[in-house]
Amino acid sequence: YPADLLDQKLSGEVVVDAQITEEGKAGGIWLVSAVPDIFGNLATASIRQWQFEPIPVKIRIVLEFKP
Repeated sequence: YPADLLDQKLSGEVVVDAQITEEGKAGGIWLVSAVPDIFGNLATASIRQWQFEPIPVKIRIVLEFKP
């Protein structure tokens, strides 16, 4: 959670669709919604670093940000 947003006590929600590869990486990420918008970039950048089960599938991820 970014410190500047924490100071503002800003909460939000992001919905992302991700295509998971056979290597367990997010091969494609599609931002469905982000409220407020700033959380969209933070969430997609974070998901790119995640490791998933190595099953090729498209999933929906819902992230809630609460200070």
